[in-house]
Amino acid sequence: MSHPYDFGASRTLTRLPPRGSVGNRTTVATLGVSLGFIFFTARIDMSEDVLRKVTMDTIVGDTLTLSVSEHEIPLKLDTIRERADAKENGYECFTMVFSGPVDKELNQGTYTMKSEKLGDFLLFIVPVAKSQEAMTYEAVINRELAS
Repeated sequence: MSHPYDFGASRTLTRLPPRGSVGNRTTVATLGVSLGFIFFTARIDMSEDVLRKVTMDTIVGDTLTLSVSEHEIPLKLDTIRERADAKENGYECFTMVFSGPVDKELNQGTYTMKSEKLGDFLLFIVPVAKSQEAMTYEAVINRELAS
């Protein structure tokens, strides 16, 4: 559920455009949890093509970083698995598998991922496994293809 107010860097309360009226190159995402009645939102300028399989394929094997509490945490994009039958139904569906340090376990949530090739983008990741060597995370993209 998106919240209609944006608390910008200046702490000025401004009204966001109604749901569905945001342009193609701007995504409005809730980055935090509600604390009473306050919601934290952010606007990140990003191309709609960033979260496409063909784009993400270009960074398989790369290490991305995300910031959590003033710490930079590296996550390596190990593999991408595509569900081939989804395209027959007009959808693109794929899973990205990341590995990260075992001593810096992340909770499931939306993080700003930083890629040298693609820039910054938001991604919801979920921890799925823990071994002695690494934490494993997944992100699932399931979106309707443009007609």
